[in-house]
This record gives sequence, C-alpha cells and structure tokens, in this order.
Amino acid sequence: MPDLLAADAFLSALDEGAGAFHFRVFDDDEARKDRGRARKFDGDFTRHAHALSTANADGCGVFVVVNDGGQDAASIGRVRAVFADLDGAPLEPVLACGLEPHLIVESSPGKWHAYWLVDGLPLDQFEGVQRAIAAEFHSDPSVIDLPRVMRLPGFFHRKGEPFRSHVIHESGALPYPAATILERWPADSVPAQHAPQPVLGQVVEINRHASLLKETRFLAHDVQQGHMTRDEALAIMRDRVAGGRYSRHVPDDEIVRALDGALHKMPAQAPAELRTRAPDPYWGFKFAPDLVLNLGPTRWLISKLLPEDCTAVLYGPSGSMKSFVTLDMGLAIAHGVPWQGHATKQRTVFYLAGEGEQGFAKRVAAWSEHHELAPPPTFAFRQMPRIQDASQMDELIEAIRAIQAERGQAGLIIIDTLFTALDGGDENSGKDMGQIIAAMKRLRVEFGAAVLTVHHTGKVGEAARGHSSLPSGMDVMFYAKPGPAAMTVEITNPKQKDGAEHPSILLQATVHQLPIVGEDGEPETSLVLSNPAGQVMEAYKARAKKTEEGEAKTRNTPMGGNQTEALAALADLTAAGQLVSEPVLRQATQARGVEKSAAWYAVRALIQSGAIVRSGEFLRLKDAEET
Repeated sequence: MPDLLAADAFLSALDEGAGAFHFRVFDDDEARKDRGRARKFDGDFTRHAHALSTANADGCGVFVVVNDGGQDAASIGRVRAVFADLDGAPLEPVLACGLEPHLIVESSPGKWHAYWLVDGLPLDQFEGVQRAIAAEFHSDPSVIDLPRVMRLPGFFHRKGEPFRSHVIHESGALPYPAATILERWPADSVPAQHAPQPVLGQVVEINRHASLLKETRFLAHDVQQGHMTRDEALAIMRDRVAGGRYSRHVPDDEIVRALDGALHKMPAQAPAELRTRAPDPYWGFKFAPDLVLNLGPTRWLISKLLPEDCTAVLYGPSGSMKSFVTLDMGLAIAHGVPWQGHATKQRTVFYLAGEGEQGFAKRVAAWSEHHELAPPPTFAFRQMPRIQDASQMDELIEAIRAIQAERGQAGLIIIDTLFTALDGGDENSGKDMGQIIAAMKRLRVEFGAAVLTVHHTGKVGEAARGHSSLPSGMDVMFYAKPGPAAMTVEITNPKQKDGAEHPSILLQATVHQLPIVGEDGEPETSLVLSNPAGQVMEAYKARAKKTEEGEAKTRNTPMGGNQTEALAALADLTAAGQLVSEPVLRQATQARGVEKSAAWYAVRALIQSGAIVRSGEFLRLKDAEET
C-alpha cells in the first residue's frame, strides 16, 4: 500500500505552509494506457489521499504539480523549486555540482529526481533555469513548463514491477535565494533554440540510429508521464521520418523497436553510496506512533450519522418508507444541503434500484420541487446490476469512475434493495450474503465512499432479515419503523462502529402534487419527507418518555438476584451502544459474579418470561407498549 506519511512529508518539505496542492493521476499500464483514467485533484492531501491510493492500486501513477497555484501555466503564481528528471542520466554530477539539492527522489529503480527549493524566482525565469539544468545534467529537456508534474514519493511507480518512489536525501536547509539559483544556472545560458529537445529541426547525417534512440527516449518519457499515448509518440516519429528528418529512410519496424525499447529499457544501477534497502521491509505494517500521527477526526458525510468510507444498512419492515429515506439522504448529499438538520458534504451519489425509472423520477421531481432546488446533476440512477458477478462489478466500477471524473468525487452509493441485489441468492446463506457484503466493501475501498443498502426485517422482531453476517459486516446500521402517527417514520441508529449511536429521528411524509396529469385526468403525486408537525412531535416525545419509564419499570421489577444481574448487564451493554446476543449477555452476567450455569438459567428465564425481548439474534429491553 502507498506510504501516505512519506507522501505528506515530501509535500511538507516542498512547501510547509501550503494550504493546497494539485495532483494528477495517469494510467501507468503500457499495454492499456487508458486515457479515461487520467484525473485531477485539487486541495488538501488528506482529503484526496484515499482516491489517490485507489488510483495507484488500479495501475495509475500519482503526480503532483511542483509549483504553486494550479493545474495550468496561467494558474501558477509562485515557483517553489527548480528540478531535474534525470531519466536514466547519472546522479553523480548532481551530487558534485556544488549546490546541494534539498530533495532527491528515487522515482523508479536507479532513476532520480532532484529538487532545489527557491525563494523569489520570477515566473519568466523558470523555463530558462530549467533548460540550463537539463543541459548540464543531460536530464529530460521537456521538464521546463511551470505546471510540470512529478511523481509523488510514497506512491508506487506501476510500470512493470511496482516500485514505491521514495525520498533518499533531504537536506533540511532553507530554500536558496533566487540570486543563488540564477548565478548557478543563468536563465539565458541555454537559448531555447539550442536546448536539447524531443523535436529536432536538423537533418541527421551521421549516428542516425543513436539519434533515433535519443529522440524516442524523450518521447517515451512523455508517454510514461501520461502526456501522450504510445500511438501518438509513434505518429510523431513517423512524421519526422516522412518529413526528411533523416538522410536515409528509417524502416517503420526500426521506429517501433526503438520506442518500445525506450519504454521497456532496463533500469540503471544506483550509485553505491545511495543504494537503499527495499522501500517497505515491513510489508505494509504500520507502528502505533505512525498510526496516531496520521490520526484525524471522523469524516462525516452526514454529520454524526453517516461517515465517509463506510458500509451501512437501513432496514425495517415493509411500509416504513425506507426508500424515501435513502432518496432523501442521497439528494441532500448530491446538493450539499443539510439532511433533516444535519450538515452534509456535497458529493456525487449513485443510486442502484430495483424499481422502475418512471416511479423513481417522480420521487426526484417531488423532492426537487418541495425543496425549490433543481434536480442535481451529481445524482445518478440506474437499474440494479448483478453486483456479485465479477464482470458486472467491473463494469459498474468503470462507469462510476467515468462519472466521477466528469461530475466529481463519489460520496454515496445506494443499493436498494439488498434482496434485489442478491438476484435470486439466498439471504440466509452465509456465502450469498458474504458476496454482497464483499461487493459493498469493494465499492467502499475503490471510491472511499459510503455504501448504503436497504433491507427488510424478519417476520418477528426488529432484526435485519437473513444471515447474521450482515450486521457484523456493516459499520453503521439504521432501523426504520412506522412512527406514532400516520405517514411518519422513526429512524434509530443501533450500530455506529466508530462513534456513539445517534438519537432517534422522526420524519413525516407529505403528499406533493406533481405538474403531471395521469390518464384518469387526476394530478399525479409523490411523497416527500420533512420534519413532523408539532402535534406529531409531541406524541412522539410522549411515547419516548413512556418507553424510558417502561425500561425503568422493567429494571426495577423484583426478581431473583441472578436475573437482576442479567437484566442490569443488558441495560449496561445497551447503554454502551452494543448489539447484545444471548451468549454475550451470559458472559456479561458471569462477569458480574454469577456462576456459568446460573447465568444461563437467568438469561433463559428472562427471555421466557418476556422481561427481555428477542429481536432476531439480539436481545433488548421491553419498550413502554410491551411493558
């Protein structure tokens, strides 16, 4: 896996005070060279670290714009450094040049990048200095543009055998004044027309093959950097040959061999004094101090309810308006507006549904009109694919990537419903349920998104229907049940993996009339969720109070000492936000001093008497109505 701490350390060394950097990813796979994988990211590194890591794992190189400002020349406002991409040229001349580099990176085996940090270098002097550096060290002469990107250390160079680029030298010194850099490499010392360039104007009379190899090496570098494709590089070389670049005809197969040889040439050996051990001898293990150093606050997609980068389920009985709840969440996130009073982050939302497009479109139209917002272009809907099928999952991921590149970062992927996604599978089968959970986790890892599925409860109780691997495989669980009045839904949060469960939420559905007339001549309608009316909320609060009183009464009912301990253990575990199974409750009862067999009988007696309610595989205290 990428070393995100190393990447962050490099960026800090490059510009410690920077509030934002600008990143790009390009496909490193020479055989594939999928230009659709190229993407740009702007902002704080920690915000984009997951997306960059995902792209890197998928075969893309990860690059950063060295200078400050943006992704194009017009946006660059400050030169952070001058630098050289040695591209196979030896490192020794750089080490002996008399001006110590601030940073040296081994970008791939035996290939080096050198950086000299600088303060105050005028923008119009940058290109000239870069030409002088390239001429002195025989480094890549195309590295002269202000928005030039270079590989970001900590991420893998994915051409051939993966190699994690890493910093091998950091001086820790202050940046050089511009005058020092200009004295060492005067900006006018190598005129542009005399600088070595990938495109040359003179006719080559001698050493034609050597010149061919040199030119294809320059083009191969641009292919590696994602600036052009292999076919485009071949077209450039063929145009040069056709235009009389060489005094004799160069066969096409010689051009192809030269370019392919440049793309796949063997890496140079590192100087002996700089040879290092394997970049990651710990095979991805992280030590506690590093973990704590990299620790940040929980990133919420919906504040205090739904984290980014999680798997979640919203389950409930039929008629509890589960799909309206998820649609309400999704459209709020797509707009970046609060969801029922909770702040959201604006992200692209993907909704995979089993229902028809027309009915779904009515719900979107009703929501948009109710909130006086246009239907968001960052909300995408399609019929449910077979996500447990590997080929369809690959197609789904490619489609999300394409939409994400065009519309913005994927934040929420909704699977409505889990039963539809099973496509005939058995939800009581650990294998079938495991495939769905694995698919959800793959989507989470690929995009750093929250993946939320909609599911039903069983015939009895409040547990999610199907195999027990579902609740254990989810980071977050929401339970939707009919509220205290008609057309209301109460949402509770029985599981929040990395935080406290959120208090229950009450929503009320209202009928929204659409500007559509049905075949019967009547206006068509749909439901929209909103905060409940005052009288409904008062009834809800009264019911909640009775529930609390019922729990207190249950806890205070005289019973045997062992049963009292078991009931107290259940109350404590529930208050701590745990889902409590019968074995867990028996163990907790034993921990309170009750013998093993006595704990077993105490828990069973409480269940049989109704003092404790079984909901699927979990136990809970009775509510007010049950009391």
